[in-house]
Amino acid sequence: HGDAPDVQNGLAYLYAEHQPEPGRLEEARKLAESSIKAQPENPSFLDTAGWVHFKRGEMDEAWHYLEQAMRLDPASGVYALHAAQVARARGEGPRAQALLDQALTRPLEPRLRQLAEDLVGQWRT
Repeated sequence: HGDAPDVQNGLAYLYAEHQPEPGRLEEARKLAESSIKAQPENPSFLDTAGWVHFKRGEMDEAWHYLEQAMRLDPASGVYALHAAQVARARGEGPRAQALLDQALTRPLEPRLRQLAEDLVGQWRT
C-alpha cells in the first residue's frame, strides 16, 4: 500500500518531522506532491506539503499550501499553528500572532497545544 495517498502523506510528514535532512525532505516533497495529485482538496495533504516546504526553508510555497488547507478546514488548530509558524518565518509577526491565537482556541493534541503555548511566550518576549 506504499502508493496509497494516505500512506504517502503520512510518510512525508514523518520525514519532515523526524528526519529533516535534505535528502529526506526532498523525498517528503515528492511524496506530498503525489498525495495531493491524488486528492487535491484534502486539507491534511495540503498541510503536510506546507509543513515539508517550511522544513525546506521554502516559506512562500509553505504558505501557499497552508492557506489552502485553512480555507478547506478553517476549524483546524493544527493548520493554524503551522500557518502561524510559517507567517512568523516570513516576517509577518502580527499575522503569525493572530494565527497562533486562533490555534489555541481550537482543538489541538496535548503536544501541539504545549508547543503553541510555548510559542506564545517566546514570541511575546
